[in-house]
Amino acid sequence: LKIGYLTLPNGNADTDGSGIPNTLHDVDWNSGDVEIMRSDDTPPEFTTFTYPERNKDFNTVKFTYNLSENLNTEDYNLSQIKFLGTAGADNGNSHVYSLAGDYRETGSRTASSLGITLVDGSTYSVQYLFYDVAGNVSPGGESGTFTTATDIPVGGNNITGAVYDVTAPTVTTISTTQNPTTVTKILGNTVEFTVNFDEEVKSDNSVTVTFETGIPDGTATIAAWGTLANSKSGTYIVGAGEETARLDIKSIATGGNITDEAGNAMSGADFDIDGGGNLTNVANITVDGIVPTISSVTSTSTSPGYYSTGEGVNITVNFSEELNLDQGNLVVTLETGAPDQTVEIGFSDIVATLTAAGTYTVVAGDVNAAGLSSTLSIDGGGTLSDVAGNPLTNLDIPTDLLDGGYQLYVETTAPTIGTITSTASDGSYGIGAAIPVVVTFINGVGGSAENVTLNSGTFDITLATGGAGSTVSISSISNSSTTTGSYVVAEGETSSDLSASGLAIGGAGTATDSYGNELSATPAIPSGANLDDAENIVIDAVRPTIVSITSSTVDGTYGIGDDINVTITFSKAVTLATAALDLVLNSGYTLSVDPFASSLTAQKTYTVAEGHQSADLTVTGSPSLAGGATLRDNLDNSPNDLTVFTIPGAQNIGDAHAIVVDGIRPFIESVTSPTLIDTFGIGQTVDIVVTFSEAVTLSGGNILVDLETDAPDGRVTISTIPESPDPDTNPLTVLGTYTVGVAENTTLLAVKAISLSAGTIVDANGNDFDNDYSINGADISAASAIVIDGVAPSAFSITSVTSDGGNSESSAAAYDDIWNSTNTGAIVRVPIEDNTLVNGTIQVQGKVTGSYVNVGSVHPITSGEATAQQSDITITKAVIEALTGFANGQSIIFTAIITDPGNNSTTGSANVAESLVIDTTSLKVESVTSSSDNGDYKLADGVNIRVNFDGAGTLSGGNLLVTHNASATAFGISTMSNAAFAEGTYLVAAGDEHATLNVNSIALAAGATIIDTAGNPNTVFTIPVSNNFVDSRANIAVDGIVP
Repeated sequence: LKIGYLTLPNGNADTDGSGIPNTLHDVDWNSGDVEIMRSDDTPPEFTTFTYPERNKDFNTVKFTYNLSENLNTEDYNLSQIKFLGTAGADNGNSHVYSLAGDYRETGSRTASSLGITLVDGSTYSVQYLFYDVAGNVSPGGESGTFTTATDIPVGGNNITGAVYDVTAPTVTTISTTQNPTTVTKILGNTVEFTVNFDEEVKSDNSVTVTFETGIPDGTATIAAWGTLANSKSGTYIVGAGEETARLDIKSIATGGNITDEAGNAMSGADFDIDGGGNLTNVANITVDGIVPTISSVTSTSTSPGYYSTGEGVNITVNFSEELNLDQGNLVVTLETGAPDQTVEIGFSDIVATLTAAGTYTVVAGDVNAAGLSSTLSIDGGGTLSDVAGNPLTNLDIPTDLLDGGYQLYVETTAPTIGTITSTASDGSYGIGAAIPVVVTFINGVGGSAENVTLNSGTFDITLATGGAGSTVSISSISNSSTTTGSYVVAEGETSSDLSASGLAIGGAGTATDSYGNELSATPAIPSGANLDDAENIVIDAVRPTIVSITSSTVDGTYGIGDDINVTITFSKAVTLATAALDLVLNSGYTLSVDPFASSLTAQKTYTVAEGHQSADLTVTGSPSLAGGATLRDNLDNSPNDLTVFTIPGAQNIGDAHAIVVDGIRPFIESVTSPTLIDTFGIGQTVDIVVTFSEAVTLSGGNILVDLETDAPDGRVTISTIPESPDPDTNPLTVLGTYTVGVAENTTLLAVKAISLSAGTIVDANGNDFDNDYSINGADISAASAIVIDGVAPSAFSITSVTSDGGNSESSAAAYDDIWNSTNTGAIVRVPIEDNTLVNGTIQVQGKVTGSYVNVGSVHPITSGEATAQQSDITITKAVIEALTGFANGQSIIFTAIITDPGNNSTTGSANVAESLVIDTTSLKVESVTSSSDNGDYKLADGVNIRVNFDGAGTLSGGNLLVTHNASATAFGISTMSNAAFAEGTYLVAAGDEHATLNVNSIALAAGATIIDTAGNPNTVFTIPVSNNFVDSRANIAVDGIVP
């Protein structure tokens, strides 16, 4: 590539490119770069365009396409796609979208969220204007003209005629091929129909068409279709129970989606049929899918009615709707014994009627005491059907005569006695019990139950209950097959199995059945039909009494918790219910006998309680019932109450036994200590003496004396009572030992609580303490002033560790957490929790590696340190550097042991965050370099000189002096702040001269220092071999001599 200037013939510069080139010059290309120049004269276009499509509806404002090449991304020559309205309300309007980002690159792209609003129902074409990265424009684009997009580049279809459609399709009308259009359809008939839409649609699921046919509604299903169509047809089949005077469609629905070409789905009102467009508007179709049935069989005769020979009974058959019988007879068969009687109704009497009626005439021998019932049949080959033609297929009677409340009876025989029974349960009955006595009547001898009426007089039942017996009189029997009288048991009556001794109609009365047949005035009781044949009823009206109160317990003395048996004997088995039978004992206690069931005796255990005493146990006065309690004999019904509670003479407990009751408990008299005043620490012991009110014995456990020593409490455990040997020969005292434990603390020792760990502690009679071990008299603190200190110093960690002396943390320039070569010691700060540690001690410990060792001497804690809540202890350099493992890079860690005045010690935890990192190595010179180029430097020229160290440091107090071979005067560097180098510009001075500049030596000016980041000072500035100035720049010549 050559470049030159264009000039005009007169030599002036060319400004419009019409000149001629002058001398051409080669371009100096960057070394190593390759420049590629491509030639591109192909206009950009679509390789595919798939949405929207030519001549198809669409409902989403977006473009889906693939570019032939990447388009221009600069802010000029923007590439655009637009919708151009070609028909409809948006005709002639353009909606332009400028491509940005990835939409300008090849690959399948869908540009949405265009910010464009199209008009529903308008037709559009898609056009584009593109600029590629080479500057080529799409065809016609040179003049800013848009090109119509095609779906493929060669031979493709222009994207035109695309209709923007965002309106969902709707149902318009319903049509039918039914001919004639006025017709009645019965069960199983079909109706063809067609659903018409306002545009072509398709469905991804079946469509359900519901017809208004009452309950239930009829339905028809149209299968899903995937091809666009303006209408779809279906077939409705009349179902059972469906009925309407004029068939119409109620609703149309689908479980999926019905969509138009653009993808708009029908919903809600879209399924509504246009007004005047339903099936009823094009056809008059009556639907009758209801099959006729028999409703009931009834009667117009009197009901309840009792009919005999020659009497007539109306029988009426009722239909669910008007029916016709085409031939033969409707036959009604009645249940009248053997044979059954029939009523026949001819077809001429059943013409479009809801009922069919006939008459049954009673014949001698007919009988039906349960009430007439019927069945239906048709003879002569006839068929019953409704007016529409639906045949009656089921002659079952849903509501027969009896079901409908028509009680029609036939019967001619006189009544007799059936049985004498009772509704009372078998069992025993006492005073006041009411026992129903039930007499049944039957039709003749061995017949079925029959109702009778007592027209006058009484119906008397005599019962055998001893002596003349008891009579039950019944004054009223009204049309019933049974009568019941109530026998009330009186005191003194008895019977091992209750029975009737005779029956009679008293008072010159009469009893007849419903047909006037009369019952005998002294009816006989059939063999095996008396009360005692069917029931087992025992009458016992004798009350129970108390026979004696005694005990099965052996005579002797009984203490607290001991059990003494008390037994009551009755004259007969009794039951105590609801509440107790109370016996007042002369020991000061009322013994309540718990409820019991059916027993000649009742036993209750009397347990001696604290405070009970009696020299000879007995019951005082008469027993009594607690509120609500009952004491009765063991009868099944109305048991007899025990009403006299007197204990017969010489039948009480004390008459036969000598039982003594002792209920006085032992107690703790006092707890003391032989020590009157002292202080005790962890592990020391204190003698404790417990004194009891009487001699006691401990078995199977320990007496625990808990002392009030904050948390935890101290404890004395006593395991042997009585003591053996007894140190003070006193059976009422016992000695225990308290050992001071960790954290136990009090200024005045006293008892907190006394308890029994397990087992028992009882007096000579077995009375225990009832878990009451409170002190009745003096506590330890009443006579002794004992101080307990069982609290060791609290856990702690070192507050801080700081270096001391030289370049330390406390110096003007702090060297945090570092031990350097200038330090003389370390200050360890230990926290002091409170004044309780005054006169205690601190021993500091430290380590580098291995275990902690004591460093420095023991430090006494002063009151001032306790007030300040800290103690600063200095550890010398000699002690620190003598620690095992002391070396650069290691850390020095400290802890301490605090011992309180009671000799309780706590070792603190190390605070690793407060360790000292060992760094005692000063900086070293690594090299001397320069950033100046090789060359000749004259008077006043500047040459960079940099001294590089092996770490960061800071120069202060003066200059770093650099002596070089071009001058006898040292060059001073004044700045180095926390940096790994010090540099400055050496200015060539008059007389300076050397053909190869190099540094001779480096030193600090008087008062100057270089301190590294750890605080170590630098004193040696030896330049390593082959790392001097001349090794960095070998050809710097200095000439400061003016010619």
